[in-house]
Order: sequence, then C-alpha cells, then structure tokens
Amino acid sequence: MKYKATFQEEYLLTSNLLGAETIEELEQLEKVAFYIAEGLIEGEGFEFLFPLTIKSIKLLHKKLFGSIYSFAGEFREVSLMKDETRFCESQYININLKDLFDKFNSENEWSDIKIATERLAYFKTEINMIHPFREGNGRTIRIIVREMARKKGFDWRTELLDRESYLNAMRKSSFDERPLIIVFENTLFPIH
Repeated sequence: MKYKATFQEEYLLTSNLLGAETIEELEQLEKVAFYIAEGLIEGEGFEFLFPLTIKSIKLLHKKLFGSIYSFAGEFREVSLMKDETRFCESQYININLKDLFDKFNSENEWSDIKIATERLAYFKTEINMIHPFREGNGRTIRIIVREMARKKGFDWRTELLDRESYLNAMRKSSFDERPLIIVFENTLFPIH
C-alpha cells in the first residue's frame, strides 16, 4: 500500500468495507479477507479468466477484494507511482490490457521451459506496468500470471519464490527482464 497517489491512504480507509479505522488495522483485516476469498476462488477454479479479457480480470479482482473495498473490480482513475516507477496512466489501461491479452490469447501452448519463462516475464512485466487497480495489483497479477502459465502447460510454484529475489526482479523488470526470467526458471515446471 505504499503508493504515491493523492490521498491514497485516506481513499483506502474511506473505501474499505471492513470497518478499519487505521491503515495498520486495514492491512491486517485485508490480509485475512483476501486469503479467505482466494481460497474460495481456488475451490471454484479459475476457468472464468479465459480467454483473458478486461471483463475477466475485473471479475477476478472483484472476487478477491469485493468484501474489502467498494472499488473492487474497477480500474483506477488516478495516476500511481511506487518509488521511482510511474505506472501506466489510467486513460490507457483498457487499450494496453486489451492488446496484451489479445497477444496471449492468440499464442499457442509454449513448447518448452525457456519460451515459457521468457513469455511469463514479458507478460508479468507488462501487466505490472499497467497496474490497473487502485489496490491489490501484486496479488491479482500473481494469480493471473500463475493461471496464464497453467493455460500454456506450466505450473508456477509461487510458494518457492524467494521474496527478496522476486521483489528485486520486479523492481528491475521495466528495464531488464533477465532477473525475472531467472525467478521463473527457479519456480516454473511443466505440467505432465
């Protein structure tokens, strides 16, 4: 939740449906509510995501954060920055995501691990730089990318992620995808 956006913390507090009165309280309640929602969706399955569309990722975000934020399932309408990274301006979110999803949906199954790691690094970087939602982008994008991998015949084992390596790779990904490719090389496996 460490974004530079006008009144981000106040916005999250006034938009939360959990009754949290401080950011610290919101973070704790949000964590619990998110894991419950994720578990429920995991039980239902993620087939609703495919083919990937703007509607399907909005639905995913709504399912994940609908009990937490009143804006769940809606794209942001403000500019966002994190540290020195400026994300896609809000008016370009729809067109950029549509182009990206069209690319993914038209690709054949990835033939080997090398192609899979490169394609996932590309898609993860691009979706992250678009950063479509006001809050919950990292968690939502991880699920989207994990399901993209499954759709193309690979299992992204996120429980094997080394947090520091992963965060460092994500910070560098907008100008160098190699660290992120290495992260995928260590956590991606063919589905047999």
